[in-house]
Amino acid sequence: MFAFQLFYGLPVVVGLAVTLGLDQGTTTAWIFGAFITAALSTVPLAIAFREPYLVTSSGPAAVMLASAGAHYGWPAILGVCAVTGLLIIVGGIFGLGRLSMRLVPLPLVMGLFAGSVLRLATDAFAQLASADAFPPLAAIAGFFLTRLAFQERVPSTLGALALGFLATVLSGHAPSGLPLEITGPHLAVPELNLSAIITLSVPTLILVVGTGNVQALGFMRSQGYRPRADLVTVVVGAATFVGALLGTSPAGVARQGVAIVGGPEAGPREVRWAAAVFSTVLIGLIAFLSVPATALAFALPKGFVATVAGLAIVTSLLDALRIAFTSRLAYSSFFALVISFTPFAPLGLEAAFWGLVGGMVIAFLFERDALFQELRGEAAPPGPGR
Repeated sequence: MFAFQLFYGLPVVVGLAVTLGLDQGTTTAWIFGAFITAALSTVPLAIAFREPYLVTSSGPAAVMLASAGAHYGWPAILGVCAVTGLLIIVGGIFGLGRLSMRLVPLPLVMGLFAGSVLRLATDAFAQLASADAFPPLAAIAGFFLTRLAFQERVPSTLGALALGFLATVLSGHAPSGLPLEITGPHLAVPELNLSAIITLSVPTLILVVGTGNVQALGFMRSQGYRPRADLVTVVVGAATFVGALLGTSPAGVARQGVAIVGGPEAGPREVRWAAAVFSTVLIGLIAFLSVPATALAFALPKGFVATVAGLAIVTSLLDALRIAFTSRLAYSSFFALVISFTPFAPLGLEAAFWGLVGGMVIAFLFERDALFQELRGEAAPPGPGR
């Protein structure tokens, strides 16, 4: 799990920061906040209940919010994170987490998420047309070679980093003079931008709770655990709120992470919580090394970083597309994707908002029965892809 966060979570954050044009100090704060809140949230939960909880930065939420960051600016995105954290806390206290997921069907949210991040994925291959295409090409080759050799046992991003970095060195762009510096927390100042909050807070809440918490806690139940859903929701909300003040993106229960530390490969069921504690203690240590980690990322060619970041979101993007297009709301989810991918913002509201509105209207007009079934939380009938 530590390797997964190091070679998946960190490249995503750095790649998004470079894409947004954030400075090194802001990126360092993002990394520190993401990893320290993960450790401080996970360790008490896992030790107190002897269950393999794993609260980390929510990759889907980070990618979607970063995609909107170019329009609103990073302080406004942190404002969205703070408001979303408070909403999640309230939902957990009053047991509204399950209801909040039903306000908007998950397939539509996955459609708009896919549309919001699709450009980041295509940018990975767009770097092949750049003047220095050797490192991006090597990173792409490393990604697929790792997948061929190890299937899903080793993060493909690790291979992309290894071969891409080797190509960077061979092309004469090796980073040097990295600072060996320990960092600490730096308070950020979130901006309460009403347009950003209206546009992004509800989709962010659904991404955090719907794509992370529900699936991760469902997996824990399948392994014989009895996770405290409401308490976990409150902890995730608190981590998201505190993280916003530290300059980082929303927290969430990690689907892939729980599968790693909570599955049979982690040992007997009674001791798997120790794997969650051990891995997140190591993750917490990364927070204090965020200065050299960030300096390394900024010293690398931007094309290489953008390629690794785009490849690192492939799993999240595929999950979103599967959920959207194997559902009963595939038609409306498709248009939610298309609208959210379109770079326009009528009335100052980001395309993700209009993708959500358009998807709901299209679902009501053309998939009404399926829409109401999704909102009622009724199980889907057997069908293709299910």
